[in-house]
Amino acid sequence: MRDGDGNLQLAQLLDNSFGAGPDSLPSPAERLSEGRAALRRRQRAGLVGTTVAVVAVVGLGAALSGAVGGHADVDGQPLPLLTSSPSAALSGTPSAEPSEGATLTTSELQAALERLSQKAERQAHRAEQAFVSEEFPASFYIDGRVVVKDGWRITRRVEEPMGFRPPEASLGVVVTDGARTRWMLLTLENQVDGDGKPNGSQGPTAAADDPGKGYSRFEDWLASMVELNGGPRTPVLLTVDAADGLQAGPGAVLVETRAAPLIDGYTTAGDRMVEVQREGRTWFVLVRGHGRDADLLPVDAEVLPEPTFAAFLDHVRSRLASGEGLR
Repeated sequence: MRDGDGNLQLAQLLDNSFGAGPDSLPSPAERLSEGRAALRRRQRAGLVGTTVAVVAVVGLGAALSGAVGGHADVDGQPLPLLTSSPSAALSGTPSAEPSEGATLTTSELQAALERLSQKAERQAHRAEQAFVSEEFPASFYIDGRVVVKDGWRITRRVEEPMGFRPPEASLGVVVTDGARTRWMLLTLENQVDGDGKPNGSQGPTAAADDPGKGYSRFEDWLASMVELNGGPRTPVLLTVDAADGLQAGPGAVLVETRAAPLIDGYTTAGDRMVEVQREGRTWFVLVRGHGRDADLLPVDAEVLPEPTFAAFLDHVRSRLASGEGLR
């Protein structure tokens, strides 16, 4: 278009002054299409980075919550959030400049899980130690494992002396802390309700004595405990019939019988002391009461200073003075 004088308009003159420009330049439509493609690529890259960060944090939270029953902490320290520095959060020192999107490194994750594992082990150990004591240094745990008090160890085991069948169990053990030794019968038995019906749970029990209380050999002590707890009976050394007569047990020989002296609160008139031998070993038996209701308390002569009635009586008195008795 020209002006009134027939000249080209100013806009046209300016366009003509630049010439045609370089060849092969993209058209405006092409440049717009390329810009939109670049924007989509940036959006996809940002989405992938965000997804990786979320997966890492969610995975860590699931692992740690499973380890401690849903409470995500490490020895009382809260785990780092996405808006906190992981190293600062683990150390308990706040980050001066929180970094949005920060996650745990592999080494930090391993250290956190290791601390959680150690904490769980300490808690489990404390729970186990609640089942044992100085008097009862070993016990079945509720899951059937045998636990021993810290500082003690098992030196001898006799498997299933009671003859139980799973899930019930029994075990004879000798345990020591180096200075003291205990003989023990451990059981894990089905529990019953007030009506004597099984309630579906199990519980541990234990019997324990120091060696030498009445037996010189662990196997003899264990057999007596098994019998007291309703297990298999062992051949008796002595029996008392209905007429109050004394009879030697299978394989035993009755050597001598004497009247027992009166011991206040323990023996009465007519109680007896009996020396019995079986398989080359000597036993003394205190017979309290009469007839088939008599109570028989055997003592292995090997626990006495000498195999005499006098030594036997001294042993009985010392056990009574200790408050433990012969059984």
